[in-house]
Amino acid sequence: ESRLWLNFYGPQRTIKTINYTDVLYDSISKDDVQNKIIFVGHSENRQPYQKDGFHTVYSQSNGVDLSGVEIGATASANLINRNSLTVVTSAYYFLILTVHAFVITFLNRHVTLKYLVFALAGLAGGYLVLSAALFAFQNIWLPWQILLYVQTPVALIAILLFRYSELQIDRKKIRQSFGYYLPDKIVDRIIKHADPQRESFETLYGICLASDAAQYTAMAEDLAPEVLAETMNQYYEHLFQAVENHQGIVIDIAGDGMMAIWVGDKDKAELRNHACQAALEIFSRLNQLKNQKNKAALATRIGIHAGYITLGHIGTGGHYEYRAFGDIVNTSNRIEQLGKRLQCRLIVSAEVAASLSQLPTRELGQFLLPGKKTAITLYELLDPNNASNLKLIQNETLLHTFDYALKQYQDRHWQQAEAIFQKVLIQSPDDGPSHFYLHQCQQQLTSSYQQSNGIIDLA
Repeated sequence: ESRLWLNFYGPQRTIKTINYTDVLYDSISKDDVQNKIIFVGHSENRQPYQKDGFHTVYSQSNGVDLSGVEIGATASANLINRNSLTVVTSAYYFLILTVHAFVITFLNRHVTLKYLVFALAGLAGGYLVLSAALFAFQNIWLPWQILLYVQTPVALIAILLFRYSELQIDRKKIRQSFGYYLPDKIVDRIIKHADPQRESFETLYGICLASDAAQYTAMAEDLAPEVLAETMNQYYEHLFQAVENHQGIVIDIAGDGMMAIWVGDKDKAELRNHACQAALEIFSRLNQLKNQKNKAALATRIGIHAGYITLGHIGTGGHYEYRAFGDIVNTSNRIEQLGKRLQCRLIVSAEVAASLSQLPTRELGQFLLPGKKTAITLYELLDPNNASNLKLIQNETLLHTFDYALKQYQDRHWQQAEAIFQKVLIQSPDDGPSHFYLHQCQQQLTSSYQQSNGIIDLA
């Protein structure tokens, strides 16, 4: 710290220089040398003749440097005028870098990323202006290369990486939280736009699975609300897991009812298979609960239909819900409700049954569902976990007998149909559809008005 730093005044010959020849021939005035310290040496302004040039900040592009005699004169002038450079010590410089780091940290916490780059640029520019002012007017040299060329860029890169990491963590948390209620791709759109109103409706081919728990009303009456909530959570846990296992999306739940969908750009047989496999897994899971005498082992009915649906947000103001719209949504609910009358657990439409070559089904006939204008052909997807269904699966003759009885009913041969359905019930007393059609046959035989076709009007 006992050293002094040269404060150069300018390029070569900024300090007054007199040619030695002028001194010999007395071509100078008294004022040029009176009361002056005079340095004698070689000062050449042409590089080829320069004998003792030293590279400094004022070295010129043509190779001319400051000579030794000029550097000596500079040192003498710095001492006389007390204007040598003051360079901050390493301790002070470390303090400056530390303060600068704290300021950057403060800006990172309180300035949005959009303006952070400008704030850091302003901070660096301010330090550069301060350094220049102190150098010009106070001869104080503040190091700035590390601060500007190293600390600021590294800090900016670190902040960007930190912000990106935080953003990814936040998005993961948001996706995980919203994922309980919405499909992943919809969550991604919300994260990107943060405005449901910007989400347009999209129409896709889809499979709708509607489920409903039997005896829910009675159970809700008997159980305390908190116990009922816990029971339904256990119940839905198995339903949701089955849907997820087969690539479906739970789109809605209300009380004891659930709506799940499988969507694609076009009609695909694998979508129908996924939906039906999910339904069978639901029954398998609930049967296991029933064997464990679990309260959540509710008897469940399912209806499945296929067609085009529209997906999108519905609502206004501060409340929106993501919903599926379309005829197949209502129809799948009507199909599920029909299961109560037919005593069937799993009914699918003809559109769904058309691609189920690997799964056993039986036709249930044509039905005009409540609120519908067009009849729809329905099938029962036979579940091997159901004792009545298992008899039909294992006894193809019994299944053909039911089909034949249904054909007789559709041809308005009431007596023949009645007799054949009775035969089916002898071998399978718990067969719900046979009971239903037997009752229909008896009504037709005793009613003054008979159907002109085999369609069951449920309106």
